[in-house]
Amino acid sequence: MSLLDRKISLRSLLLATFIASTIALLTVRNMAATPGILSYQGRVLVNGAPYAGNGQFKFALVNAAGTTSYWSNDGTSAGGSQPTAAVQLAVSNGLYSVLLGDTTIGGMTLAIPASAFDNADVRLRIWFNDGTNGSKLLTPDQRIAPVGYAQVAKGIDDGAVTPTKIASLPKCHVFNNQAQSVPNGTQTFLTNTTNRYDTDGIHPSSGTRLTCHTAGIYRIFASVTFSTGSGGNNRSIQLTVNGVTQINENLGFFNNSTSVVQVYTEYPLSVGDYVELSAAQNSGSTLTVLVGSFGMSYAP
Repeated sequence: MSLLDRKISLRSLLLATFIASTIALLTVRNMAATPGILSYQGRVLVNGAPYAGNGQFKFALVNAAGTTSYWSNDGTSAGGSQPTAAVQLAVSNGLYSVLLGDTTIGGMTLAIPASAFDNADVRLRIWFNDGTNGSKLLTPDQRIAPVGYAQVAKGIDDGAVTPTKIASLPKCHVFNNQAQSVPNGTQTFLTNTTNRYDTDGIHPSSGTRLTCHTAGIYRIFASVTFSTGSGGNNRSIQLTVNGVTQINENLGFFNNSTSVVQVYTEYPLSVGDYVELSAAQNSGSTLTVLVGSFGMSYAP
């Protein structure tokens, strides 16, 4: 993990500071089978105070000079240029998170290709728009360091490692594209019906739980879309272990708009522990939600 400090200059703002933390490559996997996802969390301060509300973000992976684009959230960046589409994210108390490459998120139409990390120096470039001053480039670009086992794999001859020689790490990614009801003021556990992948029997059937069968530290993530509500502006999702221990929560502020709220954390799990995803809102009436992604991946 890293803690990054940046400054951006906006026309009508004296100072805005962007602190980005916890850049983690969730998994390195067969890109033909599943899309590449990079988890990124950050913090935005405007005039020294945490920013709150909806922020428009654009993302690109570029080379060290910023002259070559390896990937961008909508695939339109060329030569390090700004992508066309923006990704709307909820910023609560200055904090936000995003799963880069998750195509279930609005404005995120392109998964990260494995080829992006064939390059020795890959950097994340971000543009931010607070809705008043337009889209501004955050500088400097931040270098993404390869994970340990990727460095080792770099020195292995092609064909030397076969599937039978690889022990698959426990990981699971589920979703539910059927609407679920979340009553006003009620923390509601969300059911997931479809597995994108599951290597350790973590989610064998439809249900709310992801159950640990291999003890260790796990990277846990989720993305939920709330329907439009005319009252109250709080939309939140929460990760809970064993039905009682809250391990992370993200609160978004929305009104009269469809909203996407995301959450990410790392947490140690024992065999038999289970993680659930829940949602809450204060619109004054029942809203529906879609679970775009919910999963966990063993952190070696």
